Amino acid sequence: MEPTLRRTLLAVLALLLIAAVGWGLSRRGAEDRALVVIAVVDTLRPDRLSQYGYDLDTSPGLADFAAHATRFTRATAPSSWTRPSAVSLLTGLHPARHRAFAKRVLTGEARTLAESFQEAGWRTGGFSLNVNVSPRTGLDAGFDHFPDLLRGTTNAYRNAEVATAEALAWLDDGS
Repeated sequence: MEPTLRRTLLAVLALLLIAAVGWGLSRRGAEDRALVVIAVVDTLRPDRLSQYGYDLDTSPGLADFAAHATRFTRATAPSSWTRPSAVSLLTGLHPARHRAFAKRVLTGEARTLAESFQEAGWRTGGFSLNVNVSPRTGLDAGFDHFPDLLRGTTNAYRNAEVATAEALAWLDDGS
């Protein structure tokens, strides 16, 4: 794949709902450390991924991961757009229940997965390049660390490397 197309694809992938949610590194002790990472890519079509039969090798890293992971081939999103789908992912609630769509943001009424991990003593971090999944919309609930990686008030998305670097630095810090 040519570099420009690859960068464009990465830019689209940079609409990460959560670039790398480093839930993990349990506070129970070094010998009992665990890491849970939820990486979500917004607007990614499976019919353009090699592991789902696309002819071009568009996603070698994901294909390698998928070869050793559980793949769900009939999963559907609870909504046609990012914010309500992300809130459903992080709360387990249907959009009709959490009502986080349009200009609404997540309220304290919905308990998030991060809050559950945090209450169980886990260190929690969230990293996103999408305004729909950010502290600005209340989706930082339960995260010890969720930096605002957005560019002011614009919708100009940054490269996924920004969130990845931030997440890796946070994981390496381990405090």
